[in-house]
Amino acid sequence: MRVAPIPPWNEAAPRLVGNVRNAGFITVNEAAVEIAGQPNRYERQQIAVDLYATVNVETAAGLEAVTSSHLAAWEQTFEHVQQIGQQRLRERSMEAFISVADGLWKAPWTDDLAAARVSLPELLQQVCVDPYVIIVDARTVYVATPTVGNYDRLASILIENFDTTTADIDKVSLRVYQLVGSELRVAVAPEDAAHGEDIRSRVDQERAREYAEERELWMESSQDAVYAQLGMFRNRDNGLKVYWAAWAESIAAVPQLLPEVDLVGFALATEENHMVPFADVAASPGALTRTSAPLPRWRTGPYPSHDWIREHSITRFPWH
Repeated sequence: MRVAPIPPWNEAAPRLVGNVRNAGFITVNEAAVEIAGQPNRYERQQIAVDLYATVNVETAAGLEAVTSSHLAAWEQTFEHVQQIGQQRLRERSMEAFISVADGLWKAPWTDDLAAARVSLPELLQQVCVDPYVIIVDARTVYVATPTVGNYDRLASILIENFDTTTADIDKVSLRVYQLVGSELRVAVAPEDAAHGEDIRSRVDQERAREYAEERELWMESSQDAVYAQLGMFRNRDNGLKVYWAAWAESIAAVPQLLPEVDLVGFALATEENHMVPFADVAASPGALTRTSAPLPRWRTGPYPSHDWIREHSITRFPWH
């Protein structure tokens, strides 16, 4: 997030435009400015898993994100600012989607706001009913009729193109979504889809990269919290990936920020390491508190008693 002078409201209002950013992008950029001593918050509304509707001011230098500082300076609500931005986006979105194959269409816009159009459900529903939707990058969006073949076709496009997008600001999502009415949901991969597991694996890889980037930023600063690392192993019985993070007793006096995982690891003296389901830890009063960052993190409270850990432990590290 670049910190730039805030234009006065009468100059900014005619240049507002809606946009869409992903959870990792917002989290990492907010962390960077906070570490730099200029805490600021993207104003946003969640519209789907990992996706947030935001608002930008169009300037000669590019798109500037509307933040909490903008709203304070303008004395405006986010709802009002978003309404203006979405209307301007809608007025610039009259072109028809381009048919590229039977049941597959590409968005006609090549500006930096093509991805933003997924925040206009009425626009996508005009193409076909309850379409699959993918956002390859900021300039590339596809929609398709919801069939098994089209799920795999869209998944192939994502897998082929995502690694070639070099600018982080352009990356949006590796998920296949489906617009059901006005609700944008993560599409359920059909049972006979060829690329369902490929997409899940790549989504996991990207989430791990985002967590690592966020952690690296904070660990290089002098903050009074520890950002836990995301770990993964494969279940020996079924080969499925299991994600975990350690809650370290040795630094229990310092708040630890856990990623959202399947299991939380606890290492007790003279014992093997215990694994406790994340849901059990989160349900324990005072144990975890969700942070406000879009990328899910949980701040630890008092360290659980050893008896509680033993009682809720379901498995041990597979390499023990």
